[in-house]
Amino acid sequence: MRKAILFFILFIITNTLFSQRKQGSGVQYVEKYKLLAISEMHKTGIPASITLAQALHESANGTSQLAVKANNHFGVKCNRSWNGGKFHRNGNRKNSCFRKYNTVEEAYADRSYFMSNNKQYAFLFKFKPTQYKKWAHGLQRSGYARSRVYASHLLKTIKTYELYQYDYARIDTIVVNDTTRYKIIFDFPVVEIKEEKSTPQKNHSTNIKHKVKDGQSLYYLSRKYHVSVEKIKKANGLKSNLIKPGKILVIPK
Repeated sequence: MRKAILFFILFIITNTLFSQRKQGSGVQYVEKYKLLAISEMHKTGIPASITLAQALHESANGTSQLAVKANNHFGVKCNRSWNGGKFHRNGNRKNSCFRKYNTVEEAYADRSYFMSNNKQYAFLFKFKPTQYKKWAHGLQRSGYARSRVYASHLLKTIKTYELYQYDYARIDTIVVNDTTRYKIIFDFPVVEIKEEKSTPQKNHSTNIKHKVKDGQSLYYLSRKYHVSVEKIKKANGLKSNLIKPGKILVIPK
């Protein structure tokens, strides 16, 4: 009986650690490629949240064989019009042929071109970049993937990493000492958020202290207090957009 209980506890711990590592690698992937996804969104209209969610899902957070050896983060296959590099999983030419790119940037650009110039996905571009839910369900209907729960996977990923905020983002360039730097600017719509019953406590400065509740995100707080996500992250020394319930955050005024 004790062995069974010990095995069960080890099983739970192992699964928890694996889940944390997987989520951590996902956060790192988003931080690395979010600028690229936002840039493609402004070129084509494809939501940055959808782009990142698809890339995370299709490339296993950038660790899949296809992503590592072929820079293919979207599982785009070869077709008759493809004249670029080709890749076969595990070296087996009987498997489907996938497109091989020199860089990840090429993969993102080609995927945008692939969708923008394909009649199969034409109806999706009637939706706004901020309507990511319609894009997710539309991709499933269009047959982008064989999975019947493809939309659910995308929406879960978007929620987990709060990717929807990047659909309201644009990129600003700053030149410092002849070096070009890129900064993300968020243009969130003005919306009314019901005030919580508890009044936020103020400290001696002009900042506000907020205790994070279950279901709240940096995106929610940015709208509630009319402060950008980046300013909240900077004030609290946050490296990612994930926050846990119970954490006390300083909200800069």
